[in-house]
Amino acid sequence: MSEDAGKVPQQQSLIIGGMTHIAPPRKFWTRGKLFVLFLFLAALGVGGYYGYDVWKGEKKEAVEIPTFKVKKDTLEISVTEEGSLQSLKSHPIKADFRGNAKIEWIIPEETQVKKGDVVLRFDTQDVQKQIEDLEVALKEAEDALVRAREDDVIATRDDQASLLKVEKEIRDAEEELVRFLNSDVPRKRSEFRMRIRKARQQLREVEAEVTDMPYLIERQLKTLSDLEKARILLEQRKADLKNAEEDYRIYLEYELPRQLASKREAVEDLKRKYERMKSNVKSKAAQRRASIRRAEKKLESIKRDLKRLRERLGKMALKAPADGVVYYGSGDSRRFYYGGEDIKESLKPGNTIWTGQVLMHIPDTTKMKVSVQVLESDISKIKVGLPAIITVPALDNAKYTGKVTSKARSARNIRYWDPTSTKVVPCEILIDKYDERLTPGSTVKVKILVKTIRDVLIVPLECVFEKDGHPIVYLKTGPGETCEARRVKLGDHNNDYVVVEKGLKEGDEIFQYPPSTADGAPVTGEVYAPTPPPVPSLQPSVEPSRRPRGRRNGENRGRKRPLGEPEDNARSD
Repeated sequence: MSEDAGKVPQQQSLIIGGMTHIAPPRKFWTRGKLFVLFLFLAALGVGGYYGYDVWKGEKKEAVEIPTFKVKKDTLEISVTEEGSLQSLKSHPIKADFRGNAKIEWIIPEETQVKKGDVVLRFDTQDVQKQIEDLEVALKEAEDALVRAREDDVIATRDDQASLLKVEKEIRDAEEELVRFLNSDVPRKRSEFRMRIRKARQQLREVEAEVTDMPYLIERQLKTLSDLEKARILLEQRKADLKNAEEDYRIYLEYELPRQLASKREAVEDLKRKYERMKSNVKSKAAQRRASIRRAEKKLESIKRDLKRLRERLGKMALKAPADGVVYYGSGDSRRFYYGGEDIKESLKPGNTIWTGQVLMHIPDTTKMKVSVQVLESDISKIKVGLPAIITVPALDNAKYTGKVTSKARSARNIRYWDPTSTKVVPCEILIDKYDERLTPGSTVKVKILVKTIRDVLIVPLECVFEKDGHPIVYLKTGPGETCEARRVKLGDHNNDYVVVEKGLKEGDEIFQYPPSTADGAPVTGEVYAPTPPPVPSLQPSVEPSRRPRGRRNGENRGRKRPLGEPEDNARSD
C-alpha cells in the first residue's frame, strides 16, 4: 500500500490563460448513492409496517369483547346539575338615600359582625360642603322673606293712606258741589235780582224826577241844565238796568252751567282716580303676596334639602342590621340582576357607586337553599316537591337531603347577553338539615330524584344499538362471539342504564360492543313499535379490536350519551 493511501485527496490547480484555478474536491455522497439509500430505507419501513400490522392483528384477535349479564335491579331516574348555596332569608344592607357616593371605608367580606356595627362609610366631604352652602342660602332666604313681609306691610299702609286721602278729596269735592248748589248759586241769584231791582228803582226815581222837571222849571226851582242832567242820568239808569238784566241772563245761561259742570267733573275725576288707585293697590298687593309666597317656597325648599342632606349625612355610615357574617352583593346568583354579584367588583374604597341597590347582606344560615339552573330539555321532569340529594365538595362531599320548592315559569338564556346560548330554567331546593358549616356561595352538586323504578330488567346504554329502525342487542348464544341480533322494547332510562320491557330475560348475556359476527348475526325477536334507542347505534362493521374499551362494573367510560342528553360539565356559565 502506498504512503498516500487513506489520505484526503488534495485540491488540484490548473493554469488556464495564465491564471491559476483551484479545482473543487470530489464528493463521496453522489446523487446516485443517495437515491439507492432512500429506496433501501423506504423498503425497510414498508416491511416493518406490514410486519407490525400482522403482529398487531394477532394481538387483536386476542382481545375479548366484554359482555353484560341481564339482571333485575332498581332504575333511578334523576337530573344532576351544579348549583350554589344561598340562604333562604338574608338581611340586606343598602343606603337609604338616592344618588351616588364614594366609598371611604368598607369592612372586609366574610367578617363576623354584631348588630349595629359599622360595615361601610361613605365620603362625607361633598355632603358637608352642600350643607354649609345651604345653611348660608337658608339665612339669605329667611332675610329675604322678612324684607318681603316688611315691604308688604309698609306698602299696604302707604296704599291705604293714599286711598283715604283720595276718599277725603272726593268728599270735599262733593261737599263743594253741594255748597255751590245750595249756597253759592242762590246767593248769586239773589245778588243779580237785587242789582236789577236797585237799577229799576233808580230808573223809576230818575223818570219821576224828569217828569217833575218841567213843573219845577216853571216855578223856577230847576233850570234847563238840571233837566238836561236828569235826562242824561235817566239814560244811564236805563243802561244800568239793561246791564244788570244781561249779566243775570249770562250767569244763568253760561256761568252757572259751566261752574256746575266743573264741580261735578272734579267729583267724577276724583272717583275715577280712586278706582284706578284701588286697582293698582290690589295689583301691587297681589304681586307682593306672590313675592312672599315665592320667598316662603324657596325657604321651604332649602329647609327640605337641608333636612334631606342632614339625614343623608347620618345614613352615610351603614350598620349591620343583625348578627352574622357580611357578604358583598345581594346574594342573588343571577349576575344580570341589578344589585347582583356584579356589585362586588365595585365595593372598594375610592370607588363611586349608585346607592339605590343592595350593597351587602348578612345571610340567615339557619335555613339554606340551593339555586340551580336546569336545562330546558329536562325541566318537564322537574316538579315541586321532588326529593333531591345535595353534595358539597368543599365539605368532603358531605351529602344533604332537600326538596324542590320552586320552578320558574319560563326559560332564559344561561348567558343573558347571548340569545343563542343554552336555555335553562331556574329552580330552588330547600335543604332539610341545618349545618353551620354550610356557607352561602358554595358550589354544590344537586341530584333531583325524578323517578325510581324497582325490580325491572336493566342493561347498560352502550349495549343497545339500532338496526332497520328498531333497537337491538347482540345476545350471546354460544362460545366466542356467536350471537344473534335480538329486538327489544325499551322503557325509561337514565344516564347509565335503560329498562328492557320485552325481548330479554334475566340471566341473558349480551355484548357491550358489536362482535365481529354482528353483520351475519340473525335478527330475532318480536317486532315492537319502532322506538329510537337512547344512544346512537354503533355500526357492526367496526372492527372489535379497534373499538374503545367499554364500561365495566358500573363505570362511565367510553359510553355514548343518550340522544338529547348534555355531556357532563359540557356547559358553563
